[in-house]
Amino acid sequence: KIKQFTASFSFNITLMMLGISIGVVIAVYTIFMIMIRRRLNYMADRFRDVSEGEGDLQQRIAVKGNDGLDIIGRLFNKFMERLHAMVSEIMQSMQSLNDVASHVTDIASKSTSEVVQQQSRLEQVATAMNEMAANAEKVAQHASTAADKASDAEQSARQGQDTVKGTEKDIQLLADEI
Repeated sequence: KIKQFTASFSFNITLMMLGISIGVVIAVYTIFMIMIRRRLNYMADRFRDVSEGEGDLQQRIAVKGNDGLDIIGRLFNKFMERLHAMVSEIMQSMQSLNDVASHVTDIASKSTSEVVQQQSRLEQVATAMNEMAANAEKVAQHASTAADKASDAEQSARQGQDTVKGTEKDIQLLADEI
């Protein structure tokens, strides 16, 4: 009976050890799965934040070891560093473009103002030229009229001179007869 008791006791201890071992394995497996899930959920949240545009580009995943999740974390961190650098560069370029656009807008505004002023001056010059042309035409008409009147006056003066000469001859003839 002692052998049977010892064998039974030994079998029970073996079963108990097996049960404890299985329990420990299950507990370790559960803890391990919880830890992995937590880390995966944390990483998934970071990826989701970035993919939805809600993420902080300066935020990084804490990496402590060298397992597969840590490698993914390092790769994510490198990606975020590059993405952050690219976005910063784009922002600087956009600021430079904004400054250039503002400068070009100022130049265009000044150019438009100068063109309007030049157009106004050209209109004034054109008006003055039209007035001068009209005045020159009037002067030419007056000069033509004056030339015609001078020609008429010269002709009248010649006729008057001829009349005076004729009268002078008549007076001389009368004087010679008297």
